[in-house]
Amino acid sequence: MRKVLQRKLRYASVVFAVAVAVALMPLIAQAVLVDFEGFADGNAVGPVGIATFSVGTPGASTGFIAGVGAPQTAFTPNDTPNPATNAGTRFLTDETAGPSAALNYFVDFSIPVTSLSMDLYDYRVDGGPAAGDTATLTVFKDALRTMPVGSATFTIPSANPVDGNVQTLSILAPSGTILAASLIFSTGDVGTGIDNINFAPVPEPSTLLLLGLGLVGAGFVSGGRGRRKEMQ
Repeated sequence: MRKVLQRKLRYASVVFAVAVAVALMPLIAQAVLVDFEGFADGNAVGPVGIATFSVGTPGASTGFIAGVGAPQTAFTPNDTPNPATNAGTRFLTDETAGPSAALNYFVDFSIPVTSLSMDLYDYRVDGGPAAGDTATLTVFKDALRTMPVGSATFTIPSANPVDGNVQTLSILAPSGTILAASLIFSTGDVGTGIDNINFAPVPEPSTLLLLGLGLVGAGFVSGGRGRRKEMQ
């Protein structure tokens, strides 16, 4: 009877340890999407969860929400990214009564993230840039932006992209974790926007600890059972 009870306890321990590990795995790889859909047209936007957005100079000025369609906020003939299916009804821009400003975009994270991607709207030859000009997304390991760990660049081709064009910039395998990001234009373009910011936060230590304990527990119980079989 005692042996039966011990076997049941060992089995329950393994099941529990595996269940903990399986339950925590999605938390480790779970990506976050910021698409600005919950904001009103014209709202100033600073922190959104662990991400803080600014334009012009890091942390100096907030960006603003533009609603898709008229009235015009970011670019002409209206605020409609092409293809429009990427944008939903809201995106982030650098002004509220444009297009007149041509500012860079910045993102700061309160905890490190492991990847970053975003959509850039309407960088083209009509608001300042020429063919060959670039928009470069650079990610940094430090908040002061002195240690870059990855970059992605869009170059305006000789055939001018359509009005409201959408370009996705992705850094999926940086050489380190990310605390800050800068989207810098070689030549500023009035009336741009960004949207669909995707990032994957580094798991909190408590999550990793629970996962580790679960896996160690499963291995300990399994290993102990194997040793007992050899002794028999």
